[in-house]
This record gives sequence, structure tokens and C-alpha cells, in this order.
Amino acid sequence: MKKNYLFTLLLTLCFSTISLGQEMLLNGGFENWDNNTTPTDWSKVENTTKESTEKRTGDFSAKIVGGTSDLAQTISGIVAGDSYTITLWYKVESGDDTDARIWSYWRDASNSNIDNNDNDSEDAIRGPNNDYLDNNGNIWTKYETTITAPAGATQFYFELRVYGSAVVYWDDLSFMHNVVGTDPVISILSPSDNTVFPSTTTEVQVQLSIANFTLSGDNGSEMSDSTGDGYILGTLEEVGEAPGSKNIFTTTPEAINVDPGKSYNLTVELVDNAGTSLSPKVETTISFSVDLPCDLQLGAIDTTCDATTSGVDTYSGSIAFTGGANGYTYTVTAPGGVTVGGDDPSSVASGTITFTGMTEGVDTDITIVGDATSSCNLLRTLYSPTCVPTAACPGEGAIIITEIMQNPFSVTDDNGEYFEVYNTTGAPIDMQGWVIGTASTGAPATDVIASSVVVPANGYVVFGENADFSTNGSVNVDYQYNSSLFLGNGTATITLSCGASVIDEVTYDNGATFPDPKGKSMELAASKYNATDNDFGSNWGEATAEITSGGDLGTPGAANSFTLSIGRNDIEGFTTYPNPITNHTFTVATSTSDKKEVVIFNVLGKKVFSATFTGLKKDLDVSTINSGIYILKVTENGKTATKKLVIR
Repeated sequence: MKKNYLFTLLLTLCFSTISLGQEMLLNGGFENWDNNTTPTDWSKVENTTKESTEKRTGDFSAKIVGGTSDLAQTISGIVAGDSYTITLWYKVESGDDTDARIWSYWRDASNSNIDNNDNDSEDAIRGPNNDYLDNNGNIWTKYETTITAPAGATQFYFELRVYGSAVVYWDDLSFMHNVVGTDPVISILSPSDNTVFPSTTTEVQVQLSIANFTLSGDNGSEMSDSTGDGYILGTLEEVGEAPGSKNIFTTTPEAINVDPGKSYNLTVELVDNAGTSLSPKVETTISFSVDLPCDLQLGAIDTTCDATTSGVDTYSGSIAFTGGANGYTYTVTAPGGVTVGGDDPSSVASGTITFTGMTEGVDTDITIVGDATSSCNLLRTLYSPTCVPTAACPGEGAIIITEIMQNPFSVTDDNGEYFEVYNTTGAPIDMQGWVIGTASTGAPATDVIASSVVVPANGYVVFGENADFSTNGSVNVDYQYNSSLFLGNGTATITLSCGASVIDEVTYDNGATFPDPKGKSMELAASKYNATDNDFGSNWGEATAEITSGGDLGTPGAANSFTLSIGRNDIEGFTTYPNPITNHTFTVATSTSDKKEVVIFNVLGKKVFSATFTGLKKDLDVSTINSGIYILKVTENGKTATKKLVIR
């Protein structure tokens, strides 16, 4: 059947003269928005909102609030060796001069970044100079640079970044192709060649760019009124059908309707007022398609152990689905040895596909592919559970944390973080099946100890992120935990759990009471080896022994080098009461009348109360502090006492 497609997609013609060149950035003035948080034509948008008050020109600008937020789009049609000019207008409302930067790349036809180490290009488009844009007194500021596309470049990835808690406005952005010739030029900016649109697409937006050519108007009969050089002849072909064409005179022609599973070729040509091709012919063609539908939707994934032994077990899993039984045939593929069962999405509308015979420790990739009339090509991974016997749990404090390397210097954190545990009992303890937990700046993470880890009686074991002695700072790691665990460099918590019991937990506080070294571990004083005393930062110090010659300092797997100096924690007659505090007031007392500094920290290490007094004792009002658990630190004559404080 013959179909004639008129242009129902909005063609925005960016016209420019020889002196200005060819604008290639879409919606650089942020005048068009899909919604209040998504500027039209920008492919990566983070923490961005439409701003109508603080703008440079037009009606809107883009406002970005920090947190390492990006705004980006990919520009196609780059010509290697040609000159391009980038113009940015920005305003930093608040920040610390490390707030905003351009962070862009040339890309080749395979979409790979090109690092050509050319100062004309690299330094100008990243930073600039790997630095930040000048805040310039928080006024609207222009950054402009002219660069040359390196060999192999066919695209330019245009990205802006905002950091920290900064508030930055962007407006009047430009990426100009510096056209030096006088020949007419037409190019298709959007869609890119070979774009595949989702099956739900009903209209595709196109954007053209013209240089050195003036469009005539429509005389009312879809013919030229001869007021310019000519017009655009657009031809759209649905593959397998006869093409349709239309004369285009305006920046807002009609739209193209598209159908799922169809492919299209779009050709645009500059012609004179009589409709005759120019000499030489000036035209360009791109192809695009609309995906076939995929109605199948995958849901919850579940895995369970078939057994829990000390050896390698098997596990089973399942994937829930909806949208089946829709006329398509689906093929479910699993690795060899894995049996597929349960409901068949080819014939069941909603259900669960099951998988058995999977090996513990091996994640299993499952693919579900539709037939030739479906675009479904789905991949899901069944992650292996840890199948270990139920642990025999000792009492609280049987295993304690005695050393923490949270911030190595000789190697990266990912390679060199570790912590040490000590068995306070007279019998060995196997920690298989225990759970290690960490919590810091990111989401809390846990890892089940999957293999036997025996801590000798009154002995040590070292847990680390990297067990490779050659790359972890020469640390003998007994058990390598999952890389999702992170020992934060600020305030962080390490938890050791067995069953429903927390055996030990340490929260260090970014230097408020705990040490906060770099390249040195934090070590618990040997005289404080118990689950109560290791809660207090005053009982920890910095390691003084080298792990390896010229390396970081620490004693992983051995007695700690740190010892408390005499009287460090010993304020004579120190006492505080009541604890817990129930009436908003508590008393601090010592045996001398010397000056005392009292500080209370929350569990995140933030100071929430401070006071100074002289005399033997003083009642302190803490009615402004919320209920919770806190750390009390009292200093007198260079001596420090630390105590857990509960406010109810």
C-alpha cells in the first residue's frame, strides 16, 4: 500500500550567515522545556530546573543545584579539521570557586572519546585547564573558546558540571561551526543517523541547519514566492513503500507520523525557486527507525539456597513477569546445567519463570528474547546468595574491632582499606556466616562471611577490601570482603553481627574524639581490649609501626603499637550523673577545681553542646538536645575523659 508522509514532525531550521557560522547546539538558550526539570533536546539532565527570574536573555535559563550534577547533549555532524567556537554564559549564585566547569569530549564514529592531548582542544573543553570556571563575583560571565576538531572526530559530547552545594545558572550556550566557505550547506542535526526510537514513539522531531542560503516563502500554493534563494525539498521514504515529498519554506512545517517496527530514510535538499537542484547538488540523507514493541515486563527477582553447608551448594531463583500471552513467542535462555521452568510468557499473561541447578558463588545471566515481530531482548542476572550454615554465635564482645585503616596513603582506599578483629576469649571462633556491615556517606552495605574464618583464641584476623599483598600495601588479609563495603574517611560505622546479635560495633567520628589519620591505622590501646572501651575515641590512637619499609603505618594481625600514656584518660575523681539523663540536667564532677571543658558530640561526630566551668562540679542544662545516644568529652589540665551519654 502506498503511503504519502507529510512532515508532521517539527523541523526547526537554524539559519545563520557566513559571519556567524552554523549553530549546532540544540536549545542552547533553554527556551524550550519538556517539563519544569527537563530542557528539550538535552540527553543528560541532573538536578536541573527551569528558571524564569535569573536569566541572561529570553524567558528562561537552566538552574542547577550542585552535588556533581551534569547537563549534556551529543552534537553530531562534526568535521575533522574544522574550527568550532564554544560560548557559555553562566552565573554562580553561591559556591567556593570549585563550582562549575565544562567537561566535554570529541568522539569518533564508534562513540568513543578522543583524547588527543591537544592544548587547543583538550584544555579548553575540560575545565578549562582541568580547573573550574571563574565565579567572577557571582555575576553573569562569558566563557568562549575556539577549537579545532581532531582527526577522527564525528561527534562532540557537550557537558557542563556543577559541584558541591553550588547554585549555578546557564544561558545562551552555543557550539558554532565556523563556516568559512560561501557554498550553500544543509545538514540534519536531529535525529542522528541510524537512530532507533522506542516503540511508543508516534512522532520524531527533526532539526536542520542551513548556511549561505536564504529561504523563500510559500506563495500560498506550496510553491516559492521567490523572495529568497529557494526552499527545501524534503523526501521521506518508509522502507518498502513509495516515498513522499513536500516543499518546505518555514521553520515550523508539519509533522511526520511514524509506526512501530518501521524504518525510514529522510532526505533534505536545497533547491532554487523553480524547484531545480543546485549545481552541485546540496542534499543530505539520514536513516532512522522505530523499534518493534516489547510488551513483556520483568519484575521481582528472587534467589534462595537449596542447602547451607560449608561446601559449595546450589541455589534456585525466579523472575516474575507481566505482559505475556500477547501473540509473541519468547525464548528463555540460561547457562548450561541450569533448568528453566515455571510459567511460559509466550502463553501465560503473568507469572514466574523459575531456574534451578545454579552453583553457589556463580551469578547467572538469563536472556529472554522475543520472536521476529518483537523487539524484546532482555537480560537479567540472578546473583548468587551466600549459602552457609547457621553460625554458632558467641556473646557480645567475644570478637572486637581493634584496628581500622580507613584512609591509606601508599595505595588507594579501594586497595588498602582494612580492619582487624581480636578474639577476647580462650577458644577459637569461626566467623563464617557472620555479617559485616559498614555505614558512612553512602548507603549502608553488608556482606556475609561466606567461608571459614577462624579467629584464634586471644588472636587476630584481618578483613580487607583487597587480599592481594602486592597491591594492598603489603597487608596479610585473611578475608576479602565485598567491594560494596566502604570504610568512610569521615564519620563511619563498622558492625559485626551474628544472627540477630551485634557482637561488636565501632563508630569513629571524623576526628571529633577518634584519631583521623591518613596513611596510619587507628589502633585500640591494648589495655582497652573490650567491646565497651572501643566505643570511645580517647582509647584509640595512631599507629607508629610501619607495615612495610616506607609504607603506611599499622600492625594488621599483630598486637597494636599504640599505648595510652599514663593519666591520659585519668581525670582524678571524674564522674557524671545521672546517665541516662531524664530531666534535661546532668552533673559533671572531678576532684579538683581546675578549668574543665565539656563537649557533647552526636554519633555522627557533630558537636551539639559545649561548656566551660571551674570548680569541683557543675549542673549542665541539655534541654536543647534531642533524645538519643551521645559522646561526652571532658578535658581538664590536658587529661581527657570520654563517656557514652544517653539522653531520654
